[in-house]
Amino acid sequence: SGRVDLLEWLLTNRPEAVHLDEETRKAMPQMKSKVPDAMMKAAEYGHFLLLKYLVGQAPGVCPPKCMDWALRIGHWPMVEWLAQGPCRESGPGREAVEFAAAGGQLALLEWVSLRYPALQATKGGMNWAANFGHFQVVEWLHCCRKEGADSSLTGLACRQGHLDIVEWACKTFPLHDTSSYGSRIVCPRDMINWSARYGQLHVVEWVHFNLTDGQPHFEDTSRNLEGATKDAMDWAAMNGHLDCIKFLHFNRQEGCTTSAFDMACMGGHLHVLEFLHEYRSEGGTQDCLGWAAMNAHLGVVEWLHRVRPHHEAQTLRPIDNCVREKKRGGHLPTIEWLVRHNYRGSTDAMDWAASHGWLDVVEFLHQSGFKCTYAAMDKAAGAGALDIVEFLHWNRMKPDSP
Repeated sequence: SGRVDLLEWLLTNRPEAVHLDEETRKAMPQMKSKVPDAMMKAAEYGHFLLLKYLVGQAPGVCPPKCMDWALRIGHWPMVEWLAQGPCRESGPGREAVEFAAAGGQLALLEWVSLRYPALQATKGGMNWAANFGHFQVVEWLHCCRKEGADSSLTGLACRQGHLDIVEWACKTFPLHDTSSYGSRIVCPRDMINWSARYGQLHVVEWVHFNLTDGQPHFEDTSRNLEGATKDAMDWAAMNGHLDCIKFLHFNRQEGCTTSAFDMACMGGHLHVLEFLHEYRSEGGTQDCLGWAAMNAHLGVVEWLHRVRPHHEAQTLRPIDNCVREKKRGGHLPTIEWLVRHNYRGSTDAMDWAASHGWLDVVEFLHQSGFKCTYAAMDKAAGAGALDIVEFLHWNRMKPDSP
């Protein structure tokens, strides 16, 4: 039943009640391939008693990754038990350093490095520590281990807004240096792009003023060389980060592409669209209203229709976009608005609505004069939508061919 809490209570208070019946014992050889996964899940969630129980029922199959998970969550008793027992011969897995670093477990990192000096790891350790903001772990890995990092270190730190790690990396690794770890660590272009994408304005500002077009704060003025790309503003628009867009617009020269407008429409970020419409000249493509309609952003659809009437008149079949994808389509108020304002659709609209099981949409499109093909009933039947099959049978006896 998945009641780990109940099993652990029984293991603690009534161990004699926990046993395998004869049928289960006979099936254990076939179940053996699944036991390691269960052990790793027990270790991942800190269920120490459950892990002991599983190891006791299936000795000799405990995977080294159990210790990796125990290291990540900082479960000292589990780590020591695994090291002295089930994983005594194998030791931890190759991801031990990465897992412990991701969990910020500095003491366990020191322990595992001393106990297993030959343990091989990857650059993921420092990168994951940077992602989760474990500054002390990043410094320790840099000083005490050889795996190093790559540009993901600063990229992940920028993405999460860990400015202390960004500053440390920029002071530790020269701008164009690839000798330390065989790859470039500090890349201002990527740092601005990624921090803007995730709305980390304080990082965008710091990189701008210290590493690119702003007044450099370091003695090494050779760092003041690089810019960003148009991706910075495009990605910020995609996620609705207007503060980053304003900073990039008023302080930098890269600008954006039509993707900024289109992706803001897709995300329903009306505040971003209003700024781009007033201050930028790139505009969007003919697809932008369709993107907004597909994601049921009716407010954006209405705004586009109002401020860009001539452009939006050329939009290609936005009603089709509203029903194309089952996950995010079928918003009847948006479809009704588009029909009232004479936007176009094709037979695909009713076909797709039928295939997704949206009876209300099918009925409205039928009442509004839309047609369908034979695929509508076929797809509705395939989806098990009996109500739509019956509606089409009584109302669309002679569907149009494509």
